[in-house]
Amino acid sequence: MIMINKLKIFSRQNQVCIKSIMLCWIVLLSSCDTYMGGITDTDVRMDCPPVKILSEASSITRYTEGAKRTILDVNFSGKITGIEGRCFYEFNSEIGEGTVEINVVTKFKMRRGAANKSQQADFQYFVSVVNDNKKILEKRTFNYSTKFSKKRSWVKDEDSPIELTIPLIGGQTEQNFTVYVGFQLSQEELEFNRNQGDL
Repeated sequence: MIMINKLKIFSRQNQVCIKSIMLCWIVLLSSCDTYMGGITDTDVRMDCPPVKILSEASSITRYTEGAKRTILDVNFSGKITGIEGRCFYEFNSEIGEGTVEINVVTKFKMRRGAANKSQQADFQYFVSVVNDNKKILEKRTFNYSTKFSKKRSWVKDEDSPIELTIPLIGGQTEQNFTVYVGFQLSQEELEFNRNQGDL
């Protein structure tokens, strides 16, 4: 009888532990769901506006100024490897207006070219907001510099979060806007990317 009582107590303790673990998982999963979507100051659930890498500005190949255009004349090259972010809403559901603040983190992989002497890559990239009529509402350009290690010819890097604020008026939602990220290219660099895409 003593053994049976001990087993019953042990079983009840296991049930309490299992329920506690399940509750913790539910809390963690719900917090992840909030992080991936938009965080609002109301009970209205809203997703973040789409954030995309502009395909023709997703990579860069920069030659040394005044040099020929061979592989030996490349200063650096690189591509945007990913974007992360989250958004915060201030939204009045009664009038259907408010603002959404977007924090965007851009990630790069840069490669040192044969002509690179400074062991760094200096470039610009942009973050722009486009409405559903393809009109650019805002475009911001940022300077960035990344350093190469002596032991490696490439480096992975990311910039600090960029903040954008989009007003939501006249019944607009997050789906009325798209955020694009890309390298700020010269006309020659843009044509190079377009020609590469045709190969």
